[in-house]
Amino acid sequence: MKVISDPAELAKLTVSLFTEDRCFLFAGAGTSARAGLLTWYGYLDFLADVACAYEPLIGELIRKRIRSNLLLEAAHFYKKCTEIPVGERYAKLAEPFTEDKYDSKKLEALVALPFLGVVTTNYDRSLHDCFSRGRATAPLAVELRDPSMRECLYWKKFYI
Repeated sequence: MKVISDPAELAKLTVSLFTEDRCFLFAGAGTSARAGLLTWYGYLDFLADVACAYEPLIGELIRKRIRSNLLLEAAHFYKKCTEIPVGERYAKLAEPFTEDKYDSKKLEALVALPFLGVVTTNYDRSLHDCFSRGRATAPLAVELRDPSMRECLYWKKFYI
């Protein structure tokens, strides 16, 4: 493996990667956090606050699971908080992801790169919003366990 220390050579190599190879972005939660969305820990802490308003013991149990890094268990306890009215429970699950909670413009530098597609497990729409604005067209959406997953590698249009 060759170590490249010359910035001009590194820039040339980077451009060639985007122009000669099929380049994809693998975007994790840090991408959404850059747009201003909560991390998993922040999101679960928000849900713990909601649970505390109805069942303080469950809210504290959620926080205990977060401190133990048992995030799926923390989310499970929120879902099992029966004192939260069902509509309120679902509304609060979605609340941190509404468009007024993030600024997808903060992802514009990422969108400017010529990726052929994005692979992510993020649940928010910040990447969709930014790519739509930056490329003046909405990206195709590919979903796990959907026939689109098998077909997308052959598509010519950008997809997430």
